[in-house]
Amino acid sequence: LPKEHTHMETDQYVLWRGRDTSISKDKLSSVYSHIIKTCNKTESSVFTSFFTPVDERLEMKILNDEYVPIMETICNYLNMDMHGFQYWTQIYDGGHSAHNHAGYPCAVCFVHFIEPIGSFFYFVGPNKEKIYPKQEKGDIIAFDPHQMHGIDASHGNQRMTIAGNITSYGN
Repeated sequence: LPKEHTHMETDQYVLWRGRDTSISKDKLSSVYSHIIKTCNKTESSVFTSFFTPVDERLEMKILNDEYVPIMETICNYLNMDMHGFQYWTQIYDGGHSAHNHAGYPCAVCFVHFIEPIGSFFYFVGPNKEKIYPKQEKGDIIAFDPHQMHGIDASHGNQRMTIAGNITSYGN
């Protein structure tokens, strides 16, 4: 595991923070099994449905009842009208280099920490430092699509997140 991280006292890059641990274990288990069986592992040791067409993603079919209210809550809090959203599942023990979602049509991004195993998700600060927000099982954070973020490798300790983008009218 990476060296101990200091969490930010405040979530300066987090636009909204919530928590949801109510998604049934059976549904999550189905999504997990489906991703492992159907998605190729990337070179950075990530199983992801990101490259699967949205209308073919199992999670978009069986988890929408849980995610629609979450997306509505985020949009209401941020005072924006939701046009739509999409999300994908990532199961990994590898890392994902720093990137942003500015090239995609989205107003806000989110990550739902389904099975975190520590603090591996980070934002890139103004001096290129890694800033690790609080990330416990069930935590959901929303952030600006221009914000650089990444994931450190956990080297053999598999974790699961659901990440996505919310579109608003005008983007």
